Amino acid sequence: MARMERKQSSTGIYHIMMRGNEKKDIFIDDQDKYKFLKVFKEKTIQTNTIIYSYCLMKNHVHIVLKESEYGVSDFLKRICVSYAYYFNRRYRRVGHLFQDRFKSEAIEDDRYLLTVIRYVHNNPVKAKIVHKADEYKWSSVSEYIGENTFVNIEDIFSSIHKDKALAKKEFIRFSKDAKDDYIMDYDEEDTAQIKKTRDENIRKMYIDNKMKKKDIAMQTGVSSKTIQRVLKSGQ
Repeated sequence: MARMERKQSSTGIYHIMMRGNEKKDIFIDDQDKYKFLKVFKEKTIQTNTIIYSYCLMKNHVHIVLKESEYGVSDFLKRICVSYAYYFNRRYRRVGHLFQDRFKSEAIEDDRYLLTVIRYVHNNPVKAKIVHKADEYKWSSVSEYIGENTFVNIEDIFSSIHKDKALAKKEFIRFSKDAKDDYIMDYDEEDTAQIKKTRDENIRKMYIDNKMKKKDIAMQTGVSSKTIQRVLKSGQ
């Protein structure tokens, strides 16, 4: 079966998931995670890529970014080549470390961007590694609530409120309001079923529960454009 073309984002913002080849671990210990973050930061600076959030899990990495003139593929290739060289040397292995094809999801509006960031930060909670997102050391949540290094939190806060203190407070509140967000984190063969369930829930909220579209967007984290499309297709 031919590969589907990636959906291009009009905003240049994407949710990326890089996974270990054959779903194998890409981090064995903390030293590996420190090394990955070092490479990650270096390549971010080299390519002028804007990072909004990230999370390092055992066999995959989530990144929310805005592509630069280098493009997403080039940016990720730089990271993969550099980190894989380190990893293979350390563990005396050969072959691909990452799957050849990364997953990407186009992000078209600010509301969905916030929802994706919340999801990425809550990945360790979903995996039952920690009870709260801010307890996890290997994500960008600390950049939002503590010391900021290279993640662009300014754009996110300014989209919430012009007052940074109030924006930060609202961001923390929103982040804690974790839901079953319909975000990319599944095998490709499950995509159709997940979207079908999502669409059915949206129609039920609108038709049976008489909810307004903006309230559905608030509750589900699905963009208004997608909700409009789902309701139109169900007519």
